[in-house]
Parts: sequence; structure tokens; C-alpha cells
Amino acid sequence: MNFSLAHILALSSLIAFLPTAQANEPADQLPIEVFAKLPQFSNPQLSPDAQFIAYISPINGRRNLIIRPLDQAGKPEAIPPVEDTDISWFRWANNDRLLVSYRYSDSWDDNSYVRTALFSVHKSEPGYVNMAKEPKAYKRNPFARKPPQIRDKVVDFLPDDPDHVLLAIDSDYDARAEIRRVKVENGAFSNVTEGYDWINNWYVDKNHEYRLGFGGSPKGLRILYIDPDTNDHEEIQDTSWLEDNGVHLITFTDDPRIMYALEPNDRGLRRLITFNVQEGERAAILFEHPTVDVTGIAKDPETGDFVGVRYNDDLPRVKYFDAELAALQAQLNQLIPGGSNEIVSRNKTAGLYLIRHISDREETYYALDMQSQNLSRYTDAVPIPANHLVSTQKHAVPMRDGSFIEAYLTSPRGTQSENLPLIVMPHGGPYSRDDNRYNYFAQFLANRGYAVLRPNFRGSTGYGHYFEATGYDQWGGLMQDDVTDATRWAIEAGIADAQRVCIVGGSYGGYAALMGAVKEPDLYACAASLNGVSDLVMQEDRLKDFFGRRDFAKKIGLKGHNTKDVSPYHQAARIKSPVMILHAEDDPVVPFVHGEKMYKALARFKKDVTFVPLGSADHFFDTEQSRRDMLAALEKFLTKHIGN
Repeated sequence: MNFSLAHILALSSLIAFLPTAQANEPADQLPIEVFAKLPQFSNPQLSPDAQFIAYISPINGRRNLIIRPLDQAGKPEAIPPVEDTDISWFRWANNDRLLVSYRYSDSWDDNSYVRTALFSVHKSEPGYVNMAKEPKAYKRNPFARKPPQIRDKVVDFLPDDPDHVLLAIDSDYDARAEIRRVKVENGAFSNVTEGYDWINNWYVDKNHEYRLGFGGSPKGLRILYIDPDTNDHEEIQDTSWLEDNGVHLITFTDDPRIMYALEPNDRGLRRLITFNVQEGERAAILFEHPTVDVTGIAKDPETGDFVGVRYNDDLPRVKYFDAELAALQAQLNQLIPGGSNEIVSRNKTAGLYLIRHISDREETYYALDMQSQNLSRYTDAVPIPANHLVSTQKHAVPMRDGSFIEAYLTSPRGTQSENLPLIVMPHGGPYSRDDNRYNYFAQFLANRGYAVLRPNFRGSTGYGHYFEATGYDQWGGLMQDDVTDATRWAIEAGIADAQRVCIVGGSYGGYAALMGAVKEPDLYACAASLNGVSDLVMQEDRLKDFFGRRDFAKKIGLKGHNTKDVSPYHQAARIKSPVMILHAEDDPVVPFVHGEKMYKALARFKKDVTFVPLGSADHFFDTEQSRRDMLAALEKFLTKHIGN
């Protein structure tokens, strides 16, 4: 086999020609449609026999699964999302079939929430096969009016048995997930275990035996361990290592008693360890980064074996422990500098490797053919050439208590970063983070002449357990103050025009935008909430009803204060600046009622408010139509209030 993947992976309808822009010239204003485009190529995976490649690419503005033969003898197949769903993930199960997980919104008692479904598809034949079928003979639980909410929890892909997978699913709503052995071809299944009370999640060991389960019971967390020698079922009583010490289990090592896990070190930074689950003790420390959290492990994209660690120090990175992959990555870093390189798929026998390179302006895929020694750049996921985008710079921003946070500043091309209209953009989560990857939202605003500041306020992840924990119970408190301090820093540094600062955010960032307008009525000239939380009391009550979100609900609010004190809906009378409320009608995370209530409250107090309901969107703006609608509405609002 001697060919270049650059030739066979050419994608159609990718990027319209755009004239070259010079770094010192003002950028031409590009159409909204260009920024609204979804990634043009993502998550490429070679089939086990290296005869096909599968990847995600948009068709008609929605993410589709594309399956393409490598030798181009057959036509590529496009697998569209099922009905009103979006593809969450996919994976080759064997040489002929792939598993595809879909996410969609559903409603119950006027509340929207996320459901998942799992299907298998053939590489070249039409049709979907349901991988989470209902049992043929069981009496439906009277409370189970719909299929289980989560139906894509594959606990083992069974590499030695590629015709089957192990799936954990609570099909009869009895708070115990059975484990099924499911035939990939037709969805037929048999139960490996009927499950155990209150256990809904499972870890499988390297021998493909279910070994550790956990779940929430009325009495709290329940962890069950099955001894590999005696097969005894042991309930682990002391869970302090998980609940108090912050140990996060990942997967089993070759030893069915030892797991890879993350734990905070004495500075709160999460490190990779091995952990004896039977004894509840750390076995060894494998890796810790000096300044940021380890975020997980890296697996061999072909075998699934442990090969390294993941962390994010501005960009997501992989440090390979596997000597061969580490040497290859070192060569790639020399050949493709200026970002982060990861081997995302490979077939060692065929000598084929797919590499992803990411930076603040790129997500580019390269193909390496070891047999021909050919490294080729074959496609860009970002739908805009890098020379039409601007660089993003990281800054250490001082806070009022003498500490510092990191913030990312994206400035318009052809400016000196002085006296600019500024968009302050707190991220969602809030327990997540911004980094230096290409960000279509920030690049769009910079193209329109705005500087964009994205602060990683305390409560953000990636900087250690202590940094994150300082944000617990600090909604409208410390987390909000950090955003305020970052805004004032940009003004005092001369970057921002103090009269033209707008705070804009989505989800938690939408909450922070509204609370910014509440707490700092003279700082922000306007505020825009995109699918943002407005009624904190309602959101807190909603999350308490979901087992997986109850711990999150406990972190909402401001310690020592009534929740209404930091709820934008309840504080609407304090807002002075113009506000835009944009909310998706089909939002499963922050229900549409948040946007409706906030709009009505502001209108009742005769505030300057613009309400934009979106019927073609969900919480994540996963379609090109929803992105276009959102960006167009925001551009109109910003032009009116901080004009540019």
C-alpha cells in the first residue's frame, strides 16, 4: 500500500476562496455565514482494516457522519442525524459497522432535558439498528412512560469480540443498570448481569469482567466492588477518598485491583496516579504537571491501551509515555510547529497515521504514510484561512485580593489594542475553562472590530482543585467579582474604551452577563445573555431533581445570602443598561422559561430589553442556522449600543 491520504480524503464544498489579508491591515468584514459554519472535518477514525475512514462533516448545516473508502472504489456514505438529534460520538465496532450515539432534547412536566440513543450503522448499506432495545417480555413499569434517558453508556467495546459490545442501561427504571452483551449487527442482546440496587455506572477490567459499580442511593453514594479471586461482592464503606479527597477514577490497569485515577496534590493540581480501589489507597504517582491539572489519560487510538496523559496549558496536549508515539510526536512538533499535535487515529500494520494540529487559528489534519514517508496536510476543520483570523494572547490579570487569573484577549486586526470597544465574555459551566483554541465567536467579534476578553475566573477548571473550589457557592460573588476586575483591568490598561464595554455570555456566562448588569450598572454599556440562567431559584430546584446534578445544585448561590439576592430575575429592577435575552426554545440545559421570565421582568420595570426566541436552536448552537441567527442578532444589538 503506497498512497497519500491527502489525495483520497479531499472534501467537497469546504472553503470559498477569500483574498489574502495582511497582518497589519484592517480585516475585511467577512460574512456571518463563514463564522457560523460548523467544523468542516472532525474526529477522523480509520476502520480496523484501514480500508475506510469515518469522520464528521456538515451537510445542509448539520453534522453528518461520513464514511469514505480509502481506495475511492466506492462512493462515500453520508449518515445524517436521526430526526432532530445531534451526533455525540461514533466509533468503529468492527470492519463493517460503526456505533453512533445521538443526543436530543425531550420534555417532561414542561422541562426540557437531554436524552441519548445508540445505533449501529453499516459502512455502505443504509439503515439504523437500535442498540438499546426494550426487552421482549417484561411488564412496563407504570412510571416508565418513555425509554431510558441514557442509552449510549458502552462500558466495553470488546476488542477481542468485535461483533458485540457491553452496554449498561437501566431499561426498567428500577435504579439498577443491567449490563447487556449486544450484537452490533442487529441489536440482539443477553444480560450479563441484571444489576445491583442503586448501581447505574460500571467499570470493566482488562479481562472484560464488570468489576466496579457506583450510583446514588437514598442513603448516599454506593460503590460495589467484585473481588477477582473470590467473586465476592463487596460494598465499599469508606468513600472518603472519592467524596473528601477528590479521587476521580478513570479505568483499570492490567491489575483488576488497581485503576488509573486523578487526585489533587498538595497544591490542588490534579495528577495521574494508580489507585487500589479495594484498599482505598494510592498505589503510585505517575505524572503531575507543574502549573495545570492533568485532565485524563491518552489511549492508543488503535488498541485502546494506556499510552500517556492529557493536560491543557493553553491548548489541549498529550504527553505520550509510549516510546514510539513519543518519538513520533517529537518529530511532528518539529515539522508542524506553533501549536499542539496529537495522533488521533492509526493503523500500525498499514503504516497510516492521522494527526490533528490545533492553535488559536487552526484545526488542521495531516496524514502520515510511513511506507511512502509522506506527511501531507490534507484538510482544515476551521472554515476560514488562518491568515484571515487574528491571534489570541494570554494575560495574567490582577484581582482585587492580590491574586491573578488568566484571561485570553483577541483584538481586531490592524489595531494597536487601545481604546477599543470591548466584549467581556465569561465562559459557561461555570466549572469549565477557556483556552487558546480557535473560537468562532471571539473571531467573529474581532472581525467586527471588537476586542474580546475571556477571563478564567476562579471556579474555572484546569488550574487545580483549590482554584475551582473557590468558586463553589460564589455565584454572584467571587466569580462575578473576578469578571468585574478583569473588565476594569482592560479599561485601566488602555485596551478598552470605558464607555463601550458590553458583557456577553452563554449558559452560566449568560447568568454572569446579567449579574454584571445587576452588580455593576455603570460599568457595562450593555449585556447579552445567550441561553443564560436568569432565575437561580428555579434552576437550583430543577437540578435537585436530577441525581447526576444534585452535587452541582449544592454549589449554586452565594454563601451567606439568600439565592434570590444573586438571581438576575429577582434583581431585574437594579439593571440600568440595555439587555438582550436570546434563548433557544428547545434548550434542554437551561429551559426556555428562563429567557421568557427575564424578558417579562425587565419589560415590567420598563427596561431597555430585546428578546430573541430561537426556534431552530438548542443550548449548544449545534447547527449553522442557529449560529447564524445568534450572531446576526448579537451583531445588531452591539452595533446599536456600543457601535463600531
